[in-house]
Amino acid sequence: MALSVGLTGGIASGKSTVLAMLAERGARTVSADGIVHRLLAESLDLKDAVCRAFGQAVLDQDGAVDRAALAKVVFSDETRRKRLEALVHPLVRSEVESWLAEDTGIRTINVAEIPLLFETGSSYSFDLTVVVWTQQNLQLRRLQNKYLDPVEAQSRIAAQMSLDEKAVRADFVVHNCAGLAELSAETDKLWVFLTERLTAKDRGLQTRK
Repeated sequence: MALSVGLTGGIASGKSTVLAMLAERGARTVSADGIVHRLLAESLDLKDAVCRAFGQAVLDQDGAVDRAALAKVVFSDETRRKRLEALVHPLVRSEVESWLAEDTGIRTINVAEIPLLFETGSSYSFDLTVVVWTQQNLQLRRLQNKYLDPVEAQSRIAAQMSLDEKAVRADFVVHNCAGLAELSAETDKLWVFLTERLTAKDRGLQTRK
């Protein structure tokens, strides 16, 4: 028995931190961004496709895909961003679906962190969806702390569905507007919610037998 959970939010909202906290509480986790990073490093087919689409300028001096350079290219041009998404999203979707289909033999809460969960229509693959919500000024501050200028930071936020819209669509919202202690407490509430829903799902299946 497993409960599948799609975890999302905006850039710099704290999704990865919440994913790590859920793993500490016993969830089985996977990150779409992590899959993309691995594929860009290991898949020659994807690397070749990226080079054909965006040129040699997105490669570093060792010939590997430079994710920072690629991000600068695609976030400054919506058409190019959509082109990259068309290359990577089918690969990520396939890997996440295979991961969800794995039979661990135990009751599990499977959490997949997918930044564009709603934008790509992937929410229907999960039993529940969770959004990590924060204030936009905090997103901007966190991005600028990563050495992005204000214009670039704002463009990356604008490239995604607003956090308010995502929160309306989600089954559960984790608020991340304070420190790590508060975020951990919010994650505790989420964990209780998820374990209760797993139990409810288990009981529902048993009733139908």
